[in-house]
Amino acid sequence: MNVMKLRSFGAGLVSLVVSVSASAAVPTDFALFKDNPSIVQSVTVLSKGDVVEVHAFKADSGSVVILGMCDEKCEHVHVVKSIAASRSPANNVTERYTLEENGHLVFWMVQPPRADLHAAGGDANPGGANEQIAEIHSESSGVSGNAQIMPIRKSEISADQIKVRFDKGSYMTLSRVSAATP
Repeated sequence: MNVMKLRSFGAGLVSLVVSVSASAAVPTDFALFKDNPSIVQSVTVLSKGDVVEVHAFKADSGSVVILGMCDEKCEHVHVVKSIAASRSPANNVTERYTLEENGHLVFWMVQPPRADLHAAGGDANPGGANEQIAEIHSESSGVSGNAQIMPIRKSEISADQIKVRFDKGSYMTLSRVSAATP
């Protein structure tokens, strides 16, 4: 009798492991956004209810991480969350965000406008790299349209995570920490 119970338990355990593995979320992969190597997007479509964690450190005062969402083609990005990347006294931030819709997650970091960049009255960025950002920013982001997008100097991509080093030594890690249950 005990052997029968043990076999039943074993068979139930195996079926549980197989069903959990079959419903496991596809790992999220990340890549640089189309024509702007200072913006990152998820290659994998994320689901409503997925949880991402942003960890930013060594960011300049006033720096902000912007999270956005877009459809399959990522032609129209809209801001869903702004996170202050520098908080005193520790100068690091860890914050989680639960996605409220399906789509590709997009993120970048910006610095607020600096008075010394605009003192001469000229264009602080003659190459126009911020034009795309001006289009992406929405009024709900709470970030000035004159904010400077921070160039990415290095990135490391692994399953469900990307580590980024921005210009001036600011760092950020974005991870999908949990997937929505189907």
